[in-house]
Amino acid sequence: MAKRTNTYGSVLRNIPKADRAGGWTPERRGAVDAAAAPLQGKPASEVAAILADLERDKAWRKAGLSALEIEIDAAEGALAAAMAAEGVEQVRLATGDLASLIPTPSVSYDGDDGRERFRLWGVANGYAQQMTLSAQTRDQLAKDALLSGTPIPDGLTVKAWDKIKLTLGDV
Repeated sequence: MAKRTNTYGSVLRNIPKADRAGGWTPERRGAVDAAAAPLQGKPASEVAAILADLERDKAWRKAGLSALEIEIDAAEGALAAAMAAEGVEQVRLATGDLASLIPTPSVSYDGDDGRERFRLWGVANGYAQQMTLSAQTRDQLAKDALLSGTPIPDGLTVKAWDKIKLTLGDV
């Protein structure tokens, strides 16, 4: 057998390059071009070092964002509990901000054998042609059952959790 001379990498080096900004909006392209201007003409090693520093900064900010998201989740949970205790579904602040409590369904398999019971329910109810049902289909079947007042499919459990929607009045 002859040794293969072409590798995927060598083939890719010989095809036309795609525009990195193919799906960017004109605003984003302008911003990227402005940020790239001071980097033009610098040695690759210097630009690589700048990129490495930017990636480290991004990772640091993501870690901070993660901590902020934990605080936001905690505040949303406390707000949902306070709104339920006060019997209100909306709170409008003097700033014009509006916090709304929206019950949101969560569909999951019921117990260790829930997935199998749901599969058997699907076969018995005309879904045998679909080897697997997506989570979206599963959720829609549960929603349809809830809206029609019929029992939810066997093997599923539906619970509601309180989602907070915050509409900022003046951004």
